[in-house]
Amino acid sequence: MGHSCGNRYADTHRGFVQHAQKAGTIGLIMFAILVVSGFSMVWPVIVMAVLAVKLGAHARRVYGARDDTDAADEADEADEREPEFTIV
Repeated sequence: MGHSCGNRYADTHRGFVQHAQKAGTIGLIMFAILVVSGFSMVWPVIVMAVLAVKLGAHARRVYGARDDTDAADEADEADEREPEFTIV
């Protein structure tokens, strides 16, 4: 199952905050380039839009409503796992 953020960030609040900080820094740099250029270049806006979409997808994955099928799949996976230790 492919995630838009790859394996770089875990699906946790901390991972999302790290992603938001990095995206915000890049966005500020792009905005500075846009201002210095006199708002004549379009590519910084495109970069900021892509960052916003990726960050939104990450936020939805971390904070969004869970699908019942995902919860059922995780429960099935938990049942299939081997016990960590056995009592003999």
